[in-house]
Amino acid sequence: MSDAVLDDRLPSTGKVKLELFPVPSSQADRLASNIESPENTDPMVGRDLPRQDQTVRSPGRDLESQDVSRGLPQWPTPPDYAILAELGRGGMGVVYLARQRGLNRVVALKMISVHRAADHEEGLARFHAEAKAAAHLHHPNIVQIYDVGDWQGLPFFSMEYLEGGSLDRVLQRRPQSPHSAAKLVAALARAAHHAHVNGVIHRDIKPSNVLLALDGTPKISDFGLAKRLDETGSTKTGEIMGTPSYMAPEQAGVGTDPVGPATDVYSLGALLYEMLTGRPPFLGATSVETVLLVRCQDPVPPRRLQPGTPRDLETICLKCLEKSPQRRYATALALAEDLDRFQAREPIQARPTSVGERAWKWAGRRPALAALAAVSCLALLALALLTIHHILSIEHERFMALTNQRTAEAAAQFARDAYAEAERERVKAEELRKVADANYQLARQAIDELIKTAREHPQMQLPESRELRKALTQTGMTYYEALSKQPPRDPALRSDQGRACWRLADFIADYGKKDDSIRFYEQALEIFTGLAKEDPASPQHRFNVVQTYVNIGYMHFECGRPKQAGPYFKLARERLDELLSIDRQNPDYLHVFAKIQSNEGAVAVQLGELDRADEHLTAAVKLDRLLVSRYPRENRYVVKLAIDLNELGVFFRARGSLAEAEAAHREAYALYSDLAASSPTHFTYRQALARGHGYLGFLYRKRGLLALAEKEHWQAINIMDALNQESPLAISPKSDLGMTYNDLGSIYQDRGEHALAASLYQRAAEFQSELVSRDPGNLQFRVSFAGSECNLAHALVDDGQADRALEHYGLAASTLEEVLRIEPGLSRARLFLRNAYWGRASLHQKRKEYAAALKDWDRALELDSGGLSTSFRLKRAHALAKLGRHEEAVKNVEAVLSGPGDSASVYYQAAVVFALVAEGASDIDQPSSDQAAERAVKLLERARQDGYFESASRKRLLEADPDLKSLRGRPDFKSLLAPAPTEP
Repeated sequence: MSDAVLDDRLPSTGKVKLELFPVPSSQADRLASNIESPENTDPMVGRDLPRQDQTVRSPGRDLESQDVSRGLPQWPTPPDYAILAELGRGGMGVVYLARQRGLNRVVALKMISVHRAADHEEGLARFHAEAKAAAHLHHPNIVQIYDVGDWQGLPFFSMEYLEGGSLDRVLQRRPQSPHSAAKLVAALARAAHHAHVNGVIHRDIKPSNVLLALDGTPKISDFGLAKRLDETGSTKTGEIMGTPSYMAPEQAGVGTDPVGPATDVYSLGALLYEMLTGRPPFLGATSVETVLLVRCQDPVPPRRLQPGTPRDLETICLKCLEKSPQRRYATALALAEDLDRFQAREPIQARPTSVGERAWKWAGRRPALAALAAVSCLALLALALLTIHHILSIEHERFMALTNQRTAEAAAQFARDAYAEAERERVKAEELRKVADANYQLARQAIDELIKTAREHPQMQLPESRELRKALTQTGMTYYEALSKQPPRDPALRSDQGRACWRLADFIADYGKKDDSIRFYEQALEIFTGLAKEDPASPQHRFNVVQTYVNIGYMHFECGRPKQAGPYFKLARERLDELLSIDRQNPDYLHVFAKIQSNEGAVAVQLGELDRADEHLTAAVKLDRLLVSRYPRENRYVVKLAIDLNELGVFFRARGSLAEAEAAHREAYALYSDLAASSPTHFTYRQALARGHGYLGFLYRKRGLLALAEKEHWQAINIMDALNQESPLAISPKSDLGMTYNDLGSIYQDRGEHALAASLYQRAAEFQSELVSRDPGNLQFRVSFAGSECNLAHALVDDGQADRALEHYGLAASTLEEVLRIEPGLSRARLFLRNAYWGRASLHQKRKEYAAALKDWDRALELDSGGLSTSFRLKRAHALAKLGRHEEAVKNVEAVLSGPGDSASVYYQAAVVFALVAEGASDIDQPSSDQAAERAVKLLERARQDGYFESASRKRLLEADPDLKSLRGRPDFKSLLAPAPTEP
């Protein structure tokens, strides 16, 4: 059979297709990737309709404007690299997230900044030095350099991309467990030793230069200050190279010791110190003050700051921090081995500094004070001897009586004075506390006003104000964090501080990265948990804890981590159950309980647990109806009911209950229509109404009513486009537009208008690419983008643009592979990835690229949940037969035929494989060839008996399919071509 008619062997239509349809989620786009075949069902979607209150993020929250510029960034285009996002920038360099096209892998690409390269020859030299120093280092705990190059006169190099972030973001000045600190520093010490053996000194080991893999593996990065052991004169006289809190004394200009391996040992000790105590060993108000501390002071022993620090680990740490390089560990490997001994509970080699040594070191640093102390001690000794002699010469009884009397009088007066002073200080402290609390309130209100301006001022919505608003937001975040380190004592003010953290987290989620918002929700959780412990009788503090759990869980869900979201919703439900046992009719409690139920339903949907999803979503809608019946004038309850009805409709669609789905969506649409009619300019209601058109359009398409579906989707786009024009920096309208353009593309694809479909899929991918560039850590954005790329590839195949299709299949597959590496439980990503490999394998097979097709069929089978494995295995067997791997091909076919689900199509595809085997074996093993041919004819006969060849097009396959040419000379095959006998 020819490759051109391979699709005719697929069950049903045999077309590979992904679909997007509007669902309640602006942040996740709610992309649905669907295979148009009876075995497949629509993938379930997440949540996202408008949040009506400011305290709890419900499903469907993000409908307020968000910060995304209209155009894509103008990134550099070095050869063989596609820039995906900017990860960060420093004084000279910029680091991008990129895909290396040739090897099809995601990398971190570091380049010199275009605007600064020309004026910084020293920076260029250091950039080259960094690439040169790191490129030949190959160690599991050193960031691997992949490629070094030059683009338009600017050097660049690519390195492995680590998504765990830097160590300083993990530490955040919080002490770590001793054993985890020892384990991490031991690994880094071995990496440093590897560099030293290869002649490289890092000179700037610190938490921000340690990157983490997702499994926690630490890796040293940034060799920008690295120095080769064989280099001389690379550092100017008097020049200080490094970061003050982590630099060794010889880097800070102490003594004449050269910079060497012991320098990195010191920095490793400083890093270990910070992990044990939560702060570096030296930290002054300024860099100059810090350098002076490094030169002149000994570090405070870690056990004074953290009494739980093991004594041996303190000894190891302080040995690394010795001023003299000769007193530190001789090598970084020796440090690693001593840390290993500590972890294994074996005796360490380092020994603590004795009292005499400490005194001698102190005297060496302060000779004048030491001499003065010695003279003072001698003077005090002489005075003591004279006093003793005098006392012994006076009448003992009289002296003691007088002394006791005066001592008693002095003690009484001292007590009276101390009490009066304490009372004055108490009054003063109380006044200062009141002033401090008032100042805190004013500061917090000022920051709130700053954030409000950045969020709501009309000028801030203009694209040209993006950088200004970003700066205002960052300023607000910085001051909020500063205030959180000096919390007020008044419980009411602390509660207000927790709610301020909510507001800031909401704002960051709307305009920045959702992962960043979690940090402020966690601050709020710490505040409310503390208040609840101090005042367990207060239900409000406990309720605030519940709401914060919901918010954190929702953010994890929005970032594509349903497994991490689930435990937070469970905790929220358990805490809320306690409050409901006290006040079961409280409407706020019931409202939040409904949100928890719908969120847990969304998590279950994402994880493919449909029975559990049904239970939670049904319970949520039931509670919503109860609240609407009791409080019909409360719009927030009406909105929540509409949100959950839409969510329930999506669930019904996934289960194949289209009638129930349509009923749920129409009821939700009616509710939003009434709300929009009463408030025609309300952003949330208009956006929900647009999504309602999308729901109905999707259902019409499922029923084959393409004209009605097209009309609904264009109505949705008109509203969404207006919202996007009104708030050009908002994220949610762009998310909805990307999703709806994708759905509209599927309608034209169904009609056979493939070029138009491809242009609409391309438009969808552009919107979603913009979201990915804004927040590359958001997995939902990446999954949605990959889904549109896959749909685009399908349309290009049908439009005859195979080469372009392969490129887009590759981009979709690489994006989704990375997503599943981060979050393996994302069923939606798994489905999309299966479809991408399915589509690409089919295209390879049509192009007779059988080896490439076989590889993609293997991956598609790994990803398939079982619904399409029969078709995939037969296609795989066809590729094996074409490659001459006949025995494997036959085994694949026999396995399919021995299993359930036989059909006329299966018999035909199996017969084709046996015919190819017969053709390939005819010159080698004629008996085997005859046996395979006989089996092929029998399978074709079974297909005919099941009615496979009743249509004229199918019957022509017997006459024209080139894969059956080995059978055409056989009499039994010719009988298949004879007309069926007519009944008398």
